Amino acid sequence: MSEDRQPADDEPSGWTEMSAGQRALAVLGITGLGLGVAAVVTLFLLLGILVITVVCGPLIESDGPSSLVWAAVLALPCGVLGSLFVCPVRLLAQVSGLSGPAKRVVSAVCSLATTFVAAMLVADLTPGLHVTRSWIPALMATVLVAGVNIVLEWRANRGKRRGDGA
Repeated sequence: MSEDRQPADDEPSGWTEMSAGQRALAVLGITGLGLGVAAVVTLFLLLGILVITVVCGPLIESDGPSSLVWAAVLALPCGVLGSLFVCPVRLLAQVSGLSGPAKRVVSAVCSLATTFVAAMLVADLTPGLHVTRSWIPALMATVLVAGVNIVLEWRANRGKRRGDGA
């Protein structure tokens, strides 16, 4: 909708002017969109967990495929818990007098630490998943996430250098 265009008198312009059916349909659509995004994120997490399970095969035993799905589902809450543990360091770096590059380095280290702590929590809290040395798969997950982040940043910067913006 263009900013210059004014809605007509008979055209609904907001949530309050929608009928109950339109509101229900809007809520259903937004809920479906949210669940779809959550499903895609969970599938990518499951793919990462499968890669880590294959790479660290002798260290990880699972009671079945359901434990790997549980690990993918628990990865997001464990990531939130991991960020809560690392958040004070990140905040301290932001309010300190560090220069731009030093702040970026501290932010990257905090991101790596968050991933490591989250992977440790997933390894310890997932039912049916038995990990003998949980720090090794957590380190592998951290390296995998760092590698994906580097590739994504490189792709984003390549698009900016060409002038595409994509």
